[in-house]
Amino acid sequence: MLKASAAKDFVERLVEDGYEVCAIGKFYVLADPEEAQASAKLHDFLRGFGPRDHLTADIAAYLHRIGRYIPVETID
Repeated sequence: MLKASAAKDFVERLVEDGYEVCAIGKFYVLADPEEAQASAKLHDFLRGFGPRDHLTADIAAYLHRIGRYIPVETID
């Protein structure tokens, strides 16, 4: 199982490779590229990185720290 420090490596690699990733609240979203080759490369990376459900909060927190997030509005 990967450690929380892997969240930073995960995000930095995605950003370096030009993929769209951002946090929404305590979760993160990753856009699947329209180009088939880029999509295949992304899916290969995700498979190779391994399970990351346990890192969701850490990935989202890191994305917030680097300014890659969509603010969540609350209605009172």
